[in-house]
Amino acid sequence: MNCFKIKNLTYFFIIISTVFCSCGANHYLNNNIIYKDADFTYNHLKNKGLIIGGMSSKLIDLKNKERINYSSILSNTLLEELKDVHNIHIINTHQLIVEIGNENYFEMMDNFDMKKTVNEEIVHLIRDKISNAKYILFAYIKNENIFDNSHEEYIEDEGEEENIETEYQKTYLLNIEFLMYEILQERLVLSNVIHNVAKRTETRATRTGFLELFIDNLIQSILYGEPAEINREEVLIKISEQFAQNLNNM
Repeated sequence: MNCFKIKNLTYFFIIISTVFCSCGANHYLNNNIIYKDADFTYNHLKNKGLIIGGMSSKLIDLKNKERINYSSILSNTLLEELKDVHNIHIINTHQLIVEIGNENYFEMMDNFDMKKTVNEEIVHLIRDKISNAKYILFAYIKNENIFDNSHEEYIEDEGEEENIETEYQKTYLLNIEFLMYEILQERLVLSNVIHNVAKRTETRATRTGFLELFIDNLIQSILYGEPAEINREEVLIKISEQFAQNLNNM
Protein backbone atom coordinates (compact mmCIF):
# COMPACT_ATOMS: atom_id res chain seq x y z
CA MET A 1 0.00 0.00 0.00
CA ASN A 2 1.58 3.29 -1.10
CA CYS A 3 1.81 6.46 1.00
CA PHE A 4 -1.12 8.11 -0.80
CA LYS A 5 -3.45 5.23 0.07
CA ILE A 6 -2.21 5.10 3.65
CA LYS A 7 -2.75 8.84 4.09
CA ASN A 8 -6.29 8.71 2.69
CA LEU A 9 -7.17 5.64 4.74
CA THR A 10 -5.91 7.44 7.84
CA TYR A 11 -8.06 10.46 7.01
CA PHE A 12 -11.07 8.14 6.51
CA PHE A 13 -10.80 6.81 10.06
CA ILE A 14 -10.22 10.32 11.40
CA ILE A 15 -13.32 11.65 9.68
CA ILE A 16 -15.67 8.89 10.82
CA SER A 17 -14.48 9.40 14.39
CA THR A 18 -14.97 13.18 14.49
CA VAL A 19 -18.71 13.38 15.11
CA PHE A 20 -19.42 14.79 18.55
CA CYS A 21 -22.60 15.29 20.58
CA SER A 22 -24.55 13.21 18.08
CA CYS A 23 -27.40 12.52 20.46
CA GLY A 24 -31.15 12.94 20.03
CA ALA A 25 -32.97 16.22 20.30
CA ASN A 26 -33.93 17.84 23.60
CA HIS A 27 -37.63 18.63 23.77
CA TYR A 28 -39.11 21.56 25.69
CA LEU A 29 -42.91 21.38 25.90
CA ASN A 30 -45.34 24.16 26.70
CA ASN A 31 -48.85 22.98 27.53
CA ASN A 32 -52.01 25.12 27.45
CA ILE A 33 -55.60 23.95 27.99
CA ILE A 34 -57.60 26.51 25.99
CA TYR A 35 -60.99 25.01 26.75
CA LYS A 36 -62.34 22.04 28.68
CA ASP A 37 -66.01 21.28 29.09
CA ALA A 38 -66.87 21.11 32.78
CA ASP A 39 -68.52 17.71 32.32
CA PHE A 40 -65.67 16.10 30.37
CA THR A 41 -63.35 13.75 32.26
CA TYR A 42 -61.08 10.85 31.40
CA ASN A 43 -63.75 8.48 32.74
CA HIS A 44 -66.18 9.86 30.16
CA LEU A 45 -63.62 9.03 27.48
CA LYS A 46 -63.18 5.50 28.80
CA ASN A 47 -66.92 4.93 28.94
CA LYS A 48 -67.85 6.44 25.58
CA GLY A 49 -64.92 5.58 23.29
CA LEU A 50 -62.70 7.60 20.98
CA ILE A 51 -62.23 7.99 17.22
CA ILE A 52 -58.84 9.28 16.01
CA GLY A 53 -60.03 11.68 13.29
CA GLY A 54 -56.53 12.53 12.11
CA MET A 55 -53.95 15.22 11.45
CA SER A 56 -54.99 18.53 9.93
CA SER A 57 -53.40 21.85 8.98
CA LYS A 58 -54.13 24.93 6.92
CA LEU A 59 -50.47 25.90 7.17
CA ILE A 60 -49.01 22.68 5.75
CA ASP A 61 -50.21 20.99 2.58
CA LEU A 62 -50.55 17.50 3.99
CA LYS A 63 -50.59 14.73 1.42
CA ASN A 64 -52.98 11.82 2.02
CA LYS A 65 -50.09 9.49 2.85
CA GLU A 66 -48.72 11.99 5.39
CA ARG A 67 -52.11 12.31 7.08
CA ILE A 68 -52.32 8.56 7.50
CA ASN A 69 -48.74 8.32 8.77
CA TYR A 70 -49.09 11.11 11.34
CA SER A 71 -52.50 9.86 12.44
CA SER A 72 -50.96 6.40 13.00
CA ILE A 73 -48.25 7.99 15.16
CA LEU A 74 -50.92 9.73 17.24
CA SER A 75 -52.99 6.53 17.56
CA ASN A 76 -50.01 4.39 18.53
CA THR A 77 -48.80 6.93 21.09
CA LEU A 78 -52.22 7.13 22.76
CA LEU A 79 -52.43 3.32 22.87
CA GLU A 80 -49.03 3.22 24.59
CA GLU A 81 -49.47 6.13 27.00
CA LEU A 82 -53.13 6.23 28.09
CA LYS A 83 -53.81 4.53 31.40
CA ASP A 84 -56.25 1.60 31.40
CA VAL A 85 -56.23 1.87 27.61
CA HIS A 86 -57.61 -1.67 27.31
CA ASN A 87 -60.87 -0.29 28.77
CA ILE A 88 -61.24 2.32 26.01
CA HIS A 89 -62.83 1.51 22.67
CA ILE A 90 -60.52 3.34 20.24
CA ILE A 91 -61.19 3.58 16.51
CA ASN A 92 -57.97 4.50 14.73
CA THR A 93 -57.83 6.45 11.49
CA HIS A 94 -57.49 3.35 9.29
CA GLN A 95 -60.65 1.90 10.83
CA LEU A 96 -62.48 5.21 10.40
CA ILE A 97 -61.58 5.27 6.69
CA VAL A 98 -62.85 1.71 6.26
CA GLU A 99 -66.16 2.68 7.85
CA ILE A 100 -66.88 5.93 5.99
CA GLY A 101 -64.81 5.48 2.81
CA ASN A 102 -61.74 7.24 1.40
CA GLU A 103 -63.65 9.99 -0.39
CA ASN A 104 -65.70 10.98 2.65
CA TYR A 105 -62.69 10.84 4.95
CA PHE A 106 -60.41 13.06 2.88
CA GLU A 107 -63.30 15.45 2.18
CA MET A 108 -63.80 15.70 5.94
CA MET A 109 -60.10 16.41 6.52
CA ASP A 110 -59.86 18.98 3.70
CA ASN A 111 -62.82 20.79 5.22
CA PHE A 112 -61.23 20.64 8.68
CA ASP A 113 -58.02 22.11 7.25
CA MET A 114 -59.88 25.20 6.11
CA LYS A 115 -62.64 25.66 8.69
CA LYS A 116 -61.77 23.45 11.70
CA THR A 117 -65.28 22.02 11.47
CA VAL A 118 -66.78 18.75 10.25
CA ASN A 119 -69.46 18.68 7.55
CA GLU A 120 -72.83 17.83 9.14
CA GLU A 121 -73.54 15.06 6.63
CA ILE A 122 -70.26 13.34 7.50
CA VAL A 123 -70.99 13.72 11.21
CA HIS A 124 -74.26 11.87 10.65
CA LEU A 125 -72.44 9.24 8.58
CA ILE A 126 -69.96 8.65 11.41
CA ARG A 127 -72.83 8.35 13.89
CA ASP A 128 -74.52 5.74 11.71
CA LYS A 129 -71.38 3.72 10.99
CA ILE A 130 -69.70 3.87 14.41
CA SER A 131 -72.08 3.59 17.33
CA ASN A 132 -69.61 2.52 20.03
CA ALA A 133 -67.38 5.64 20.08
CA LYS A 134 -68.83 9.02 21.00
CA TYR A 135 -65.78 11.31 20.86
CA ILE A 136 -63.65 12.25 17.86
CA LEU A 137 -60.16 13.77 18.04
CA PHE A 138 -58.31 15.98 15.56
CA ALA A 139 -54.72 17.24 15.80
CA TYR A 140 -54.35 20.59 14.04
CA ILE A 141 -50.88 21.93 13.20
CA LYS A 142 -51.05 25.66 13.90
CA ASN A 143 -47.41 26.59 13.39
CA GLU A 144 -44.11 25.02 12.34
CA ASN A 145 -40.65 26.58 12.04
CA ILE A 146 -37.11 25.23 11.68
CA PHE A 147 -34.09 27.39 12.53
CA ASP A 148 -30.49 26.60 11.61
CA ASN A 149 -27.85 28.38 13.70
CA SER A 150 -24.89 26.33 12.51
CA HIS A 151 -21.41 27.84 12.33
CA GLU A 152 -17.94 26.64 11.39
CA GLU A 153 -14.41 27.21 12.64
CA TYR A 154 -11.02 26.56 11.00
CA ILE A 155 -8.66 24.66 13.28
CA GLU A 156 -5.15 23.21 12.99
CA ASP A 157 -4.35 19.77 14.34
CA GLU A 158 -1.01 18.73 15.82
CA GLY A 159 0.36 17.97 12.37
CA GLU A 160 -0.50 21.54 11.30
CA GLU A 161 -3.19 20.27 8.93
CA GLU A 162 -6.09 22.73 8.73
CA ASN A 163 -9.57 21.28 9.20
CA ILE A 164 -13.06 22.71 9.42
CA GLU A 165 -15.02 22.01 12.58
CA THR A 166 -18.72 22.74 12.12
CA GLU A 167 -21.17 22.95 14.99
CA TYR A 168 -24.65 22.24 13.67
CA GLN A 169 -27.45 23.73 15.76
CA LYS A 170 -31.04 23.03 14.75
CA THR A 171 -34.22 24.22 16.46
CA TYR A 172 -37.58 22.78 15.43
CA LEU A 173 -40.77 24.50 16.63
CA LEU A 174 -44.11 22.70 16.30
CA ASN A 175 -47.42 23.95 17.67
CA ILE A 176 -50.40 21.56 17.67
CA GLU A 177 -53.96 22.08 18.88
CA PHE A 178 -55.82 18.93 19.92
CA LEU A 179 -59.56 19.33 19.40
CA MET A 180 -61.98 16.76 20.78
CA TYR A 181 -65.67 16.77 19.92
CA GLU A 182 -68.66 14.92 21.32
CA ILE A 183 -70.28 13.49 18.19
CA LEU A 184 -73.91 13.09 19.26
CA GLN A 185 -74.30 16.67 20.47
CA GLU A 186 -71.76 18.04 17.94
CA ARG A 187 -69.94 20.11 20.55
CA LEU A 188 -66.35 20.82 21.45
CA VAL A 189 -65.31 19.31 24.79
CA LEU A 190 -61.56 19.94 24.76
CA SER A 191 -59.04 22.28 23.13
CA ASN A 192 -55.44 21.65 24.19
CA VAL A 193 -52.54 23.51 22.55
CA ILE A 194 -49.07 21.98 22.99
CA HIS A 195 -45.92 23.72 21.77
CA ASN A 196 -42.68 21.78 21.37
CA VAL A 197 -39.27 23.44 21.03
CA ALA A 198 -36.87 20.68 19.96
CA LYS A 199 -33.13 21.44 19.89
CA ARG A 200 -30.21 19.37 18.71
CA THR A 201 -26.49 20.16 18.47
CA GLU A 202 -23.86 18.11 16.67
CA THR A 203 -20.24 18.84 15.77
CA ARG A 204 -18.50 17.39 12.70
CA ALA A 205 -14.97 17.89 11.37
CA THR A 206 -13.90 17.85 7.71
CA ARG A 207 -10.81 18.64 5.69
CA THR A 208 -10.58 21.98 3.86
CA GLY A 209 -9.83 20.98 0.27
CA PHE A 210 -12.79 21.08 -2.12
CA LEU A 211 -12.61 17.38 -3.04
CA GLU A 212 -11.72 16.32 0.50
CA LEU A 213 -14.60 18.37 1.90
CA PHE A 214 -17.02 16.74 -0.53
CA ILE A 215 -15.79 13.23 0.32
CA ASP A 216 -15.85 13.82 4.07
CA ASN A 217 -19.39 15.24 3.99
CA LEU A 218 -20.54 12.35 1.81
CA ILE A 219 -19.05 9.71 4.13
CA GLN A 220 -20.53 11.34 7.24
CA SER A 221 -23.94 11.69 5.60
CA ILE A 222 -23.96 8.00 4.71
CA LEU A 223 -22.83 6.93 8.17
CA TYR A 224 -24.68 9.42 10.36
CA GLY A 225 -27.39 11.06 8.24
CA GLU A 226 -28.16 14.77 8.06
CA PRO A 227 -26.29 16.80 10.72
CA ALA A 228 -28.39 17.53 13.83
CA GLU A 229 -31.48 16.24 12.08
CA ILE A 230 -34.85 16.59 13.83
CA ASN A 231 -37.80 15.18 11.94
CA ARG A 232 -41.47 16.03 12.28
CA GLU A 233 -42.35 12.51 13.43
CA GLU A 234 -40.02 12.72 16.44
CA VAL A 235 -41.47 16.07 17.53
CA LEU A 236 -45.03 14.83 16.98
CA ILE A 237 -44.43 11.79 19.18
CA LYS A 238 -43.28 13.98 22.09
CA ILE A 239 -46.31 16.25 21.72
CA SER A 240 -48.67 13.26 21.52
CA GLU A 241 -47.13 11.79 24.68
CA GLN A 242 -47.80 15.05 26.50
CA PHE A 243 -51.39 15.10 25.27
CA ALA A 244 -51.90 11.55 26.49
CA GLN A 245 -50.62 12.56 29.94
CA ASN A 246 -53.03 15.49 29.95
CA LEU A 247 -55.93 13.14 29.27
CA ASN A 248 -54.77 10.78 32.01
CA ASN A 249 -54.98 13.61 34.53
CA MET A 250 -58.49 14.78 33.60
